[in-house]
Amino acid sequence: MPPEFSRAELNAVENIAGFDTKFFSAANAMAGDGNFVCSPFSAAMLLSMLSNVTDPATSAEIAATLGTSDTEALNSFSAKYIEWLPAADPAVKIRITNSVWYDNDNTLNAAFGEVATRYYAAEICRRDFSDNANLLSDVNSWIDDKTSGLIPEMLKSIDPMTIAIQINALYFNGRWTRIFDKENTVKADFHTDGTTVKVDMMNQRKLHDYCETPDYQAIRLDFGGSLFDAEIIMPSPRLDIDEFISSGILAKQRAYATCDVQLALPRFKIAPRNENLDVLKVLKQLGLKGLDKTQTLS
Repeated sequence: MPPEFSRAELNAVENIAGFDTKFFSAANAMAGDGNFVCSPFSAAMLLSMLSNVTDPATSAEIAATLGTSDTEALNSFSAKYIEWLPAADPAVKIRITNSVWYDNDNTLNAAFGEVATRYYAAEICRRDFSDNANLLSDVNSWIDDKTSGLIPEMLKSIDPMTIAIQINALYFNGRWTRIFDKENTVKADFHTDGTTVKVDMMNQRKLHDYCETPDYQAIRLDFGGSLFDAEIIMPSPRLDIDEFISSGILAKQRAYATCDVQLALPRFKIAPRNENLDVLKVLKQLGLKGLDKTQTLS
């Protein structure tokens, strides 16, 4: 059973509901051509943590970006969520982990350390940041461990001027509730931007939550015991993908109905890119100009 959330906690979460699509749209604008993956959930959690120690101007920027200024409600909601979610569905493995790394020539802000450990279960890691090679190895090893080997080398390098690092690692492993039979996977045409390629296409005809508008088709595919789902959205062929993402359509409510759906879905794999997305630049694009002044250290 999910924990009992207060009205303030629920209000705060409802208010930040639009952040995910805003973050995704800004990230897509910066990612350039090709596929990419990002976690607005992780960005929101890191911002929620930081909002406890930012100056008034930066706190106002975070509140405007997230959609709420109720930091205490975000803290308590995050604590309950981090504890409950990993055990919510025995058929799904999920981990939400945080860490804060800081140079041993500095002292961690006591208030920030208290919030990070109490509400966000963050590991506090004090290191010699002048030993750049060992620091890089330790950070990558931490991420590798928390993602069960899916991200073995998150960082290629660390700027020598860095004195603190904040990390959120989100790990998810779940099987489709309605399994795709292997014998129904066949080679088929997949249309990309001006190109057609042959891919392994999974096929099934089953009941799913489905929605169709002139702008897109959308389907929800459940994982495990159906507590988690993947929402897959295919824009209309008449719409450019970047224009579709920036249009705000993704933020609108979708009217799903359970239907008998003939589904064809390419087999896909989510893997790290050679070049990471600069989350700080994405957040600055959203209006967060004061993050460089955040006093996590003293």
